[in-house]
Amino acid sequence: MKKCKVIFSLILLLMMMSAAAFPAQAADYPEEPYYITAYHVDIDVSEDNVLSITEEIDVYFNEERHGIYRTIPTQNEIVRADGSTAVTRAKIRNIHCSEDYDKRTQSNDLILQIGDPDVTVTGDKHYTISYDYVLGQDVADGYDELYFNIIGDGWDTYIDFVSFTITMPKEFDSSLLGFSTGGYGFTGSDIVEYYTDGLEIEGFLWEELEPYQALTVRLELEEGYFYFDQVLHMLKLSTMALIPLACLIFVFIIWLKYGREKKVIETVEFYPPEGMNSADVAYWYKGKLPKKDIVALLIELANEGYIAIHDGDEAGSGAYRIERIKPYPHDLDEDKKRFFEGLFESGKDMVTGSDLRNKFYRTLNQISSNYGYSGEKGRIHTLKSTRLQLLCWLFVIGGFVLDVVILANVLGGNERFIPFVIGVPILAGAFWLACYVPGRTEESHKNLEKITGFKKFLETAEKDRLEMLVHDNPKYFYNILPFAYVLGVSDKWVDKFEGIAIEPPEWYSGHGAFTAATMWHAMDRTLSSAASAMSSAPRQSSSGGGSGGGGGVSGGLAANGQLCPCAEMGRCRRVRWRRRRKLVKSMHLHLKTCCIKGECVWSCG
Repeated sequence: MKKCKVIFSLILLLMMMSAAAFPAQAADYPEEPYYITAYHVDIDVSEDNVLSITEEIDVYFNEERHGIYRTIPTQNEIVRADGSTAVTRAKIRNIHCSEDYDKRTQSNDLILQIGDPDVTVTGDKHYTISYDYVLGQDVADGYDELYFNIIGDGWDTYIDFVSFTITMPKEFDSSLLGFSTGGYGFTGSDIVEYYTDGLEIEGFLWEELEPYQALTVRLELEEGYFYFDQVLHMLKLSTMALIPLACLIFVFIIWLKYGREKKVIETVEFYPPEGMNSADVAYWYKGKLPKKDIVALLIELANEGYIAIHDGDEAGSGAYRIERIKPYPHDLDEDKKRFFEGLFESGKDMVTGSDLRNKFYRTLNQISSNYGYSGEKGRIHTLKSTRLQLLCWLFVIGGFVLDVVILANVLGGNERFIPFVIGVPILAGAFWLACYVPGRTEESHKNLEKITGFKKFLETAEKDRLEMLVHDNPKYFYNILPFAYVLGVSDKWVDKFEGIAIEPPEWYSGHGAFTAATMWHAMDRTLSSAASAMSSAPRQSSSGGGSGGGGGVSGGLAANGQLCPCAEMGRCRRVRWRRRRKLVKSMHLHLKTCCIKGECVWSCG
């Protein structure tokens, strides 16, 4: 035995000395940008199926390169000599390299880009790479095995000389040891020379490895050779599901204590709560104020005699005009005052959608700022519950991050994805429940009760009750209309007045025979069109500075980010552009006029 070991050691020593004393030169592989003169791999196998690997790689560069790529698979398909297959998954940790490197993952591979991106190398270069390859629980049925690509099949060049040393943690049957070389699916090899001595396996290749060829070792071991703490592993796996469950329980407790709303006691209300306009009602009922609901103030202002609404298009295309009838007093509703002043900011007594487009949004923002957490209208939810909602969200996000860390860095094996997949829906449920953590203030709850009762009446009111209300107040239908609109029951409200005689409103002019239904159909169209125009904001200008010495300008012509109205082709009626008129005229060469419904706008030609 000792004689055989000495002979093998001498042969290996001679091969290594030959590789060192007579390295392959560029002329040996002149067509290759680079090739590997020597590749030595040390593998230290632990009892818990972790391979501590050190790779010594000597590279010869025929042309300037920054370095090499080392691709390490995290998933491998095992193809045995008997035709059976299995899939192993591993995680890679404790990476060290003799040179600077960057790492990234791609599919089932970890890719190391080794070398300085600012420095190129030619000729001989030595690299040392070390890492732990964690395989976790053995996947073989009825036995354990060491199955590993000593040299992977990802190298796109020749490897002139290969040697390896494998150190096992305890005794093994060397008769069950085998090697294979070649491409994917190859078994066996006649170019591998190896020798076993106790727990060590040493070997080398008699011939070079061609591009995309691998060297694989397989050693069948007795069942239980690799120690695996199943209890600890299951505890780690369960942690990935317990963390999301803990997050859900935490959020549920917070919701139970702060977010569960008191029962809403509905009372019949024929009118909206006293002192509230339609925007207030929308805010307290929905918990927020959508900008489209603010537009309902148009009807309120019309009902109060401050504006008139004209549906002036007989073709029914949606054109409308808003007319100022009288000034709005300064000592009444602040929201309506801002809304009214925003309508006629231009000084005109008659405005259209084009007058409001890209301008009125500022008024909507001013009104919206009066609501919510920093507004003057009062808070929907308590400050404490709102802060707890943020805490819940942070708790859930932290749980997800922790699960990802455990998945990527702590656990190995194929089954680790199962608890992760289970945990994700639980975390999603916790995140969703956190949305309902904020609880209403006492004021908010009382207002909600009043509005809910009012809405219930709008949905269920009987004809005789409505006739009585209209008799007492002929404008009842129109007074309630903006509130029905923001509560989403306007169609139901209008339908209830079929067969009930109501007079046309003084503030509305349209076309055709008047009925409540036809009037509302036109008004609904007007409100929708007005909401679109009022909420529109100008696009941000992207022109930036000019290029070169000519001072050229890119992008479309915009006046403070707005489209420029025009009188005729090639001439602006109002241009708020802080540049010379000459520059504006030059830009007209790249513009064309587009007329829509009598409104002239500029667009890129």
